[in-house]
Amino acid sequence: MCPLQSDRRNLTRYEGYAARYGTYGVFETPDGGVFRHSTPDHLRGLLETHGFSVEAERSNTVPTMDGHTVERLQLVGRRRWEEAGPTGRIRSRWVASGVGRRVSSGCQPCRV
Repeated sequence: MCPLQSDRRNLTRYEGYAARYGTYGVFETPDGGVFRHSTPDHLRGLLETHGFSVEAERSNTVPTMDGHTVERLQLVGRRRWEEAGPTGRIRSRWVASGVGRRVSSGCQPCRV
């Protein structure tokens, strides 16, 4: 996932497309692609909203397919599920599996 970038090129793109898309961080590429960079807190919140807990994260600088570099944020999430307990109240449990699920998307193909 690509968080909001702080370089002049990306800041110019964010400002240039904010009115068109109604969201800061959305931009287009010359070949017609539309992308969104978000704050790290927003990305973490999306995982939480969809039943994941962030188990680990790391960030680093990576090259893009068009020769630039960006800061990348990798989040490893674990899916929770809910079940009704004996009292009828909902309780959360972690999905038990031998393989963690990686949730990633963004600026370049994932190399997991």
